[in-house]
Amino acid sequence: MNRLLPCIFTLILAAVGGPLIAQDTTVVDVIANSENHNTLETAIIAAGLDSTLRTAGPFTVFAPTDSAFAALPTGMLDSLLADSTGSLADLLRLHVVRGSFTSAQLMDSMKLVALSGDSLLVTVMGDTIMVNGVVIGMPDLTASNGVVHSIDGILMVDTTSTSVRRVEPAFAREVTISPNPARSYLNVGLPVSIVNQATLTLRDMSGRTVLTRRAASQREPLQVGNLAAGMYLLEIRAGNEAIQRKVSIQR
Repeated sequence: MNRLLPCIFTLILAAVGGPLIAQDTTVVDVIANSENHNTLETAIIAAGLDSTLRTAGPFTVFAPTDSAFAALPTGMLDSLLADSTGSLADLLRLHVVRGSFTSAQLMDSMKLVALSGDSLLVTVMGDTIMVNGVVIGMPDLTASNGVVHSIDGILMVDTTSTSVRRVEPAFAREVTISPNPARSYLNVGLPVSIVNQATLTLRDMSGRTVLTRRAASQREPLQVGNLAAGMYLLEIRAGNEAIQRKVSIQR
């Protein structure tokens, strides 16, 4: 009869909605068991950070997906792996925070301090949560020593300042937005390389989509005269890559 007690206890936990977490399922194990974080797993082991992330913690890990690593400039990942205990380790520490912060605990304008010592800024727009402008695509992958949030980009330290920025796709350098602030329209300039696949989406600060359209030319005019004054977030997406820019509408 006593052999049935663990099974009964597990069923009780499931019935009340409790998390079924193996005692030794660390944040490293959560990443290793994910089919979308193979590069991150390799990087953590190469940098020797896995031993730290297997301790009691707790930790919050903002985990870049394989596609996020694939979007890095050509040769950058190889260079990082070649300096695994140096620049790679520094990069990975930027994605780890001491303490366990679930999505429900991440508040707008909250600042978190990464293991690297850099500050990370949380932005909440409706149901969308971003860390330094990087969207959390899949939140709350719970471990015994913290939580993992899957993100669709990679954070980097800007060596020209103390700020942190996202590594953006190459097309970002050619995007222009004018006038900004705007009153009746926005002109979005796009590089010819993404015109046939770009989608423009404008969201208000609650995360609600107020305008979306497929690009048809290198100069896309967006009519915003019917929108309320305030700040908006413009997303420009081409394939698996995207950038976001704040725009202001005035009256």
